[in-house]
Amino acid sequence: MRETFSSRRRRTISTSARIWAVRTTTSVIGWWSAARFRRPRKAPTQVSEKRCGFQLSYIYTYASRLPFNVLLGSDRNFDTNNNDRPAGVGRNTGDGFDFSSFDLRLSRHFRFTERLGLDVLAEGFNLFNRANFGVPNNTFGPGTTPNATFGQPTAAFDPRQFQFGLRLSF
Repeated sequence: MRETFSSRRRRTISTSARIWAVRTTTSVIGWWSAARFRRPRKAPTQVSEKRCGFQLSYIYTYASRLPFNVLLGSDRNFDTNNNDRPAGVGRNTGDGFDFSSFDLRLSRHFRFTERLGLDVLAEGFNLFNRANFGVPNNTFGPGTTPNATFGQPTAAFDPRQFQFGLRLSF
């Protein structure tokens, strides 16, 4: 597998033969990060026309996987920092989780007088109840085999939620 890393100039580095040893801060290649760091985020939205007094709108949000640093979880080079990376692993080489959510809103406006009105709102967030996870556990562990929880989610975003409301305008 070949990955492209970015710095002031572009280089291609083979990551197929990784040796898990101590990485020192004098290694220049360890400070380069993955060139795929840009996180595409799409959020198309649409508001439908009012039909029978109702208005329907939605927002679909998608964000690609967020990179993260892989750490040993111990101070292997004795510099009093526990943020050492395994040898051969650059910055932001881990892949996190993607995010996807579909939100829907249904509203209706009632006008009582020229100046007095009432909006009735019903909103649903993450309607498909997709499990969206936060940052994964980035501690690889001190050995050559990863910890059992390495790469597993440490938190989750909100599940499906509904919200109902009234808005009085005067």
